[in-house]
Amino acid sequence: MARAQVLVVDDKDNIVKLLERVLGESHEVTTASHGQRAISLVASRAFDVVLTDIRMPGADGFEVLRFVKARAPETEVVVMTAYATVPDAVSAMKQGADDYLQKPSIRTTRRWWLHEPWSAGGCTRTLHPPMGR
Repeated sequence: MARAQVLVVDDKDNIVKLLERVLGESHEVTTASHGQRAISLVASRAFDVVLTDIRMPGADGFEVLRFVKARAPETEVVVMTAYATVPDAVSAMKQGADDYLQKPSIRTTRRWWLHEPWSAGGCTRTLHPPMGR
């Protein structure tokens, strides 16, 4: 089975490194440190999943979300933020986000979240750490 193509978008290097380390064990991970770079990457190649921060300089996560869903609606988008609000969560879901995560909970959430099959957009791959981890 081919490895899922995952794009991680965040201007915080520690978050990028954490997700790249965790996901990179069993998935092809590409990173972008800002929204405009993510948009360029999505315009040039296919991803199964995009994980994007909301608050970034320049193009924010909502712009990334809209671009991804317009360009490749089957790509699943997970919006992450350290500043979770109900209005942002509602907005993200209305714009097509497949999930909305608060950053401080990513480490604890990843155990169940990464085991969920990415199937809403037709992707049949499952993101999960290798067995025994």
